[in-house]
Amino acid sequence: MKAFIKRTLAVSLCAALLTGAAVSMPALVPDSGITASAYSSGDYEYTVSNNKATITRYYGRSGSVTIPSKIGGYTVTSIGSYAFSYCSSLTSVTIPDSVTSIGYGVFYGCSSLTNVTIPKSVTKIEKMAFGYYTDDNYNSVKIDNFTIYGEEGTAAEEYANDNGFKFVAIEEFPQAQRAAQADTNMHTTTSAAATIHGRPSAQNGVQIQALLLRQLRKQAMISR
Repeated sequence: MKAFIKRTLAVSLCAALLTGAAVSMPALVPDSGITASAYSSGDYEYTVSNNKATITRYYGRSGSVTIPSKIGGYTVTSIGSYAFSYCSSLTSVTIPDSVTSIGYGVFYGCSSLTNVTIPKSVTKIEKMAFGYYTDDNYNSVKIDNFTIYGEEGTAAEEYANDNGFKFVAIEEFPQAQRAAQADTNMHTTTSAAATIHGRPSAQNGVQIQALLLRQLRKQAMISR
C-alpha cells in the first residue's frame, strides 16, 4: 500500500511539473486514520473528507476575511489547526454557519484581531483558537480586551469563559441598535421642529423678533 501511495505521489508531481496543472494530494487527517484529498483554491488550502471541506491554510493578506461556506463545491465544516495563524494584518473575520469545528491555534498570532463573532453552529473550539499571540519573550499571552460575540449557552460563551475573555451575547445587538436608532430619531425630530426645509419655524421666528426688538430698544436708549 505504501509503495502504491509513493508511486501515485510521484506520478502526480511529475504531471504537475510537466503541465503546470493543479493536482490534489492525499493527506492524512490527524488522529483519524482517514486519508483526505488536499486542494487549493484562491488564498486557501483545504482538505476534503466524506464530502466535507476543512480549511487548512490561508495565504491572503486582507485585513477583512469572509471564510467561504463552500469551496470547490464542498461545504466547509471545519477550520484546521493554525490555518490563519500569524496573519498579523487580519482585523476582521466572518465565520460561516456551516462551520462546526475550529482547531487548535487557528487564529494564533493574529495580534490585530481583537474580536470575533462565533456562530452557534460551532460546537467545538480547541485551545488558543482565538485571542493569543507570542510576546517578545516567546510566551503565549492574551490579546488585550479580546471580545467574543455569540449566543448564550454555546461553544462561543464556553470558550470565552474558559479563557477569561469578554463575552457579549449576540441577542444584545438588536437592543443596542434600537437604542442608537431611537437616539438618532430624537435628534432628527428636534432638528425638524426647529427647521422645516431649511426655513426657521414659527417658534424660532418669534424668538428672533424678540431679540431684534431688544436690540432696537438698546440702540434707542444709547441715542438719547
